[in-house]
Amino acid sequence: MSPILLPLTRALEQLTDPALFGVVWRSALFSTLFFAAIMTGTVAIVGRPNVGKSTLLNHLIGAHVAITSRKAQTTRHRIQGILTDPISQFIFVDTPGYQTQHANALNRLMNRTVGQVACEVDVVVFVIDAGHWDPRDEPLLGLIPEKAPVILALNKVDKVDDKTKIAETLVEANAKRDFAALVPISASKGTQLKALLAEIRARLPQREAIYGADEITDKSERFLAAVEDERHDQILLVVEMTD
Repeated sequence: MSPILLPLTRALEQLTDPALFGVVWRSALFSTLFFAAIMTGTVAIVGRPNVGKSTLLNHLIGAHVAITSRKAQTTRHRIQGILTDPISQFIFVDTPGYQTQHANALNRLMNRTVGQVACEVDVVVFVIDAGHWDPRDEPLLGLIPEKAPVILALNKVDKVDDKTKIAETLVEANAKRDFAALVPISASKGTQLKALLAEIRARLPQREAIYGADEITDKSERFLAAVEDERHDQILLVVEMTD
Protein backbone atom coordinates (compact mmCIF):
# COMPACT_ATOMS: atom_id res chain seq x y z
CA MET A 1 0.00 0.00 0.00
CA SER A 2 1.23 3.50 -0.79
CA PRO A 3 2.63 5.32 2.30
CA ILE A 4 0.52 8.35 1.32
CA LEU A 5 -2.69 6.32 1.52
CA LEU A 6 -1.85 4.66 4.86
CA PRO A 7 -3.07 7.49 7.16
CA LEU A 8 -6.31 7.74 5.17
CA THR A 9 -6.88 3.99 5.37
CA ARG A 10 -6.35 3.98 9.13
CA ALA A 11 -8.78 6.85 9.60
CA LEU A 12 -11.44 5.19 7.45
CA GLU A 13 -11.05 1.96 9.42
CA GLN A 14 -12.05 3.82 12.58
CA LEU A 15 -15.29 4.87 10.96
CA THR A 16 -16.22 1.46 9.55
CA ASP A 17 -15.04 -0.89 12.29
CA PRO A 18 -16.76 -0.40 15.69
CA ALA A 19 -13.97 -2.37 17.35
CA LEU A 20 -11.43 0.23 16.29
CA PHE A 21 -13.40 3.43 16.86
CA GLY A 22 -12.26 5.07 20.06
CA VAL A 23 -9.20 2.82 20.50
CA VAL A 24 -5.69 4.26 20.75
CA TRP A 25 -3.56 3.22 17.79
CA ARG A 26 -1.19 0.97 19.70
CA SER A 27 1.69 1.13 17.26
CA ALA A 28 2.03 4.87 17.82
CA LEU A 29 1.73 4.54 21.60
CA PHE A 30 3.91 1.50 22.22
CA SER A 31 6.79 2.80 20.10
CA THR A 32 7.39 5.55 22.64
CA LEU A 33 7.87 3.04 25.47
CA PHE A 34 11.29 2.07 24.14
CA PHE A 35 12.74 5.52 24.84
CA ALA A 36 14.42 6.21 28.16
CA ALA A 37 13.63 9.94 27.97
CA ILE A 38 10.13 11.22 27.42
CA MET A 39 8.87 12.74 24.19
CA THR A 40 8.59 16.50 24.55
CA GLY A 41 7.61 19.07 21.97
CA THR A 42 5.42 21.93 20.85
CA VAL A 43 2.12 21.47 19.06
CA ALA A 44 0.15 24.13 17.18
CA ILE A 45 -3.61 23.74 16.96
CA VAL A 46 -4.68 25.68 13.86
CA GLY A 47 -7.92 26.10 11.92
CA ARG A 48 -10.61 28.50 10.81
CA PRO A 49 -12.67 30.38 13.42
CA ASN A 50 -15.06 28.24 15.44
CA VAL A 51 -13.92 24.82 14.25
CA GLY A 52 -13.32 23.91 17.90
CA LYS A 53 -9.63 24.65 18.50
CA SER A 54 -10.05 26.15 21.97
CA THR A 55 -12.53 23.45 22.99
CA LEU A 56 -10.02 20.84 21.87
CA LEU A 57 -7.19 22.43 23.85
CA ASN A 58 -9.30 22.78 26.99
CA HIS A 59 -10.48 19.17 26.82
CA LEU A 60 -6.96 17.85 26.30
CA ILE A 61 -5.58 19.85 29.21
CA GLY A 62 -8.62 19.28 31.43
CA ALA A 63 -8.97 22.97 32.30
CA HIS A 64 -10.12 26.21 30.68
CA VAL A 65 -6.89 27.79 29.44
CA ALA A 66 -8.41 29.14 26.22
CA ILE A 67 -11.52 31.19 25.51
CA THR A 68 -14.36 29.31 23.83
CA SER A 69 -17.30 31.04 22.22
CA ARG A 70 -19.79 30.75 19.37
CA LYS A 71 -18.59 34.16 18.28
CA ALA A 72 -15.59 34.12 15.94
CA GLN A 73 -12.26 35.79 16.72
CA THR A 74 -12.41 35.33 20.50
CA THR A 75 -9.02 33.59 20.74
CA ARG A 76 -6.37 36.27 20.34
CA HIS A 77 -3.72 35.18 22.83
CA ARG A 78 -1.07 32.56 22.12
CA ILE A 79 -1.93 30.53 25.20
CA GLN A 80 0.20 27.50 25.94
CA GLY A 81 -1.54 24.50 27.43
CA ILE A 82 0.72 21.84 28.89
CA LEU A 83 -0.14 18.17 29.19
CA THR A 84 2.34 15.81 30.85
CA ASP A 85 2.06 12.04 31.22
CA PRO A 86 4.69 9.45 32.25
CA ILE A 87 6.13 9.19 28.74
CA SER A 88 5.54 12.57 27.12
CA GLN A 89 4.97 16.29 27.50
CA PHE A 90 2.79 18.15 25.02
CA ILE A 91 3.14 21.93 24.88
CA PHE A 92 0.09 23.19 22.99
CA VAL A 93 -0.15 26.58 21.34
CA ASP A 94 -3.72 27.71 20.70
CA THR A 95 -3.62 30.04 17.70
CA PRO A 96 -6.23 32.54 16.46
CA GLY A 97 -8.67 31.31 13.85
CA TYR A 98 -7.57 32.22 10.33
CA GLN A 99 -9.56 35.28 9.28
CA THR A 100 -11.03 35.35 5.76
CA GLN A 101 -13.22 38.43 6.24
CA HIS A 102 -12.70 42.02 7.34
CA ALA A 103 -9.11 42.71 6.28
CA ASN A 104 -8.33 45.00 9.18
CA ALA A 105 -4.98 45.36 10.95
CA LEU A 106 -5.92 43.03 13.82
CA ASN A 107 -6.99 40.21 11.52
CA ARG A 108 -3.86 40.57 9.40
CA LEU A 109 -1.77 40.33 12.55
CA MET A 110 -3.71 37.25 13.71
CA ASN A 111 -3.16 35.56 10.33
CA ARG A 112 0.57 36.25 10.48
CA THR A 113 0.61 34.75 13.98
CA VAL A 114 -1.01 31.55 12.68
CA GLY A 115 1.62 31.18 9.96
CA GLN A 116 4.50 31.99 12.30
CA VAL A 117 3.43 29.48 14.93
CA ALA A 118 2.99 26.73 12.32
CA CYS A 119 6.59 27.27 11.22
CA GLU A 120 8.04 27.08 14.73
CA VAL A 121 6.44 24.01 16.32
CA ASP A 122 7.23 20.30 16.16
CA VAL A 123 3.74 19.15 15.13
CA VAL A 124 0.71 20.92 13.65
CA VAL A 125 -2.85 19.75 14.35
CA PHE A 126 -5.03 21.10 11.56
CA VAL A 127 -8.68 21.19 12.70
CA ILE A 128 -11.55 21.17 10.22
CA ASP A 129 -15.28 20.44 10.30
CA ALA A 130 -15.86 16.70 9.93
CA GLY A 131 -18.98 17.22 7.84
CA HIS A 132 -17.24 18.76 4.84
CA TRP A 133 -14.04 20.25 3.47
CA ASP A 134 -14.48 24.02 3.37
CA PRO A 135 -12.65 25.97 0.62
CA ARG A 136 -11.75 28.52 3.31
CA ASP A 137 -9.50 25.86 4.89
CA GLU A 138 -7.13 25.94 1.92
CA PRO A 139 -5.46 29.38 2.43
CA LEU A 140 -4.61 28.39 5.99
CA LEU A 141 -3.30 25.00 4.91
CA GLY A 142 -1.07 26.85 2.46
CA LEU A 143 0.62 28.72 5.34
CA ILE A 144 1.97 25.49 6.82
CA PRO A 145 5.44 24.49 5.54
CA GLU A 146 5.53 21.33 3.47
CA LYS A 147 8.11 19.74 5.77
CA ALA A 148 5.95 20.21 8.88
CA PRO A 149 4.23 17.06 10.21
CA VAL A 150 0.51 17.89 9.99
CA ILE A 151 -2.17 15.79 11.66
CA LEU A 152 -5.66 16.40 10.34
CA ALA A 153 -8.31 16.41 13.08
CA LEU A 154 -11.85 16.17 11.72
CA ASN A 155 -13.83 17.67 14.56
CA LYS A 156 -17.51 17.47 15.56
CA VAL A 157 -18.05 13.91 14.32
CA ASP A 158 -20.85 13.65 16.90
CA LYS A 159 -22.82 16.24 14.94
CA VAL A 160 -22.63 14.36 11.64
CA ASP A 161 -25.46 11.83 11.43
CA ASP A 162 -24.44 10.44 8.05
CA LYS A 163 -20.99 8.96 8.66
CA THR A 164 -20.39 8.57 4.94
CA LYS A 165 -19.98 12.35 4.86
CA ILE A 166 -17.03 12.03 7.23
CA ALA A 167 -15.50 9.42 4.94
CA GLU A 168 -15.99 11.76 1.97
CA THR A 169 -14.32 14.58 3.89
CA LEU A 170 -11.39 12.29 4.70
CA VAL A 171 -10.92 11.41 1.05
CA GLU A 172 -11.19 15.02 -0.15
CA ALA A 173 -8.84 16.32 2.55
CA ASN A 174 -6.29 13.61 1.84
CA ALA A 175 -6.03 14.89 -1.72
CA LYS A 176 -5.03 18.35 -0.47
CA ARG A 177 -1.86 17.32 1.36
CA ASP A 178 0.18 14.34 2.48
CA PHE A 179 -1.03 14.42 6.09
CA ALA A 180 0.95 12.53 8.72
CA ALA A 181 -2.33 11.16 10.13
CA LEU A 182 -6.06 11.74 9.87
CA VAL A 183 -8.10 11.41 13.06
CA PRO A 184 -11.90 11.90 13.34
CA ILE A 185 -12.64 13.46 16.76
CA SER A 186 -15.21 15.22 18.88
CA ALA A 187 -13.47 17.84 21.03
CA SER A 188 -16.59 18.53 23.08
CA LYS A 189 -17.34 14.83 23.77
CA GLY A 190 -13.73 13.69 24.10
CA THR A 191 -14.09 11.15 21.29
CA GLN A 192 -10.80 9.87 19.82
CA LEU A 193 -8.64 12.33 21.77
CA LYS A 194 -6.41 9.51 23.05
CA ALA A 195 -5.85 8.45 19.45
CA LEU A 196 -5.01 12.04 18.53
CA LEU A 197 -2.50 12.30 21.39
CA ALA A 198 -0.90 9.01 20.32
CA GLU A 199 -0.37 10.33 16.81
CA ILE A 200 1.12 13.57 18.13
CA ARG A 201 3.36 11.74 20.62
CA ALA A 202 4.84 9.54 17.91
CA ARG A 203 6.15 12.67 16.17
CA LEU A 204 7.60 14.58 19.13
CA PRO A 205 11.37 14.73 19.67
CA GLN A 206 13.01 12.87 22.53
CA ARG A 207 14.21 15.29 25.21
CA GLU A 208 13.72 16.30 28.81
CA ALA A 209 10.47 17.88 29.95
CA ILE A 210 10.43 21.68 29.88
CA TYR A 211 7.67 22.24 32.45
CA GLY A 212 6.77 20.62 35.74
CA ALA A 213 4.34 17.72 35.77
CA ASP A 214 1.65 19.79 37.53
CA GLU A 215 1.85 22.83 35.22
CA ILE A 216 -0.98 23.22 32.70
CA THR A 217 -0.19 26.65 31.21
CA ASP A 218 2.52 29.30 31.10
CA LYS A 219 0.00 32.06 31.81
CA SER A 220 -0.43 33.76 35.17
CA GLU A 221 -3.32 33.10 37.53
CA ARG A 222 -4.49 36.67 36.86
CA PHE A 223 -4.66 36.01 33.13
CA LEU A 224 -6.57 32.75 33.62
CA ALA A 225 -8.96 34.54 35.96
CA ALA A 226 -9.65 37.05 33.19
CA VAL A 227 -10.36 34.19 30.78
CA GLU A 228 -12.75 32.64 33.29
CA ASP A 229 -14.49 36.00 33.78
CA GLU A 230 -14.99 36.29 30.02
CA ARG A 231 -16.46 32.77 29.91
CA HIS A 232 -18.81 33.73 32.74
CA ASP A 233 -19.92 36.86 30.88
CA GLN A 234 -20.60 34.79 27.75
CA ILE A 235 -22.73 32.34 29.74
CA LEU A 236 -24.75 35.19 31.24
CA LEU A 237 -25.26 36.66 27.77
CA VAL A 238 -26.60 33.35 26.46
CA VAL A 239 -28.95 33.04 29.44
CA GLU A 240 -30.25 36.58 28.90
CA MET A 241 -30.83 35.93 25.19
CA THR A 242 -32.78 32.73 25.88
CA ASP A 243 -34.97 34.16 28.65
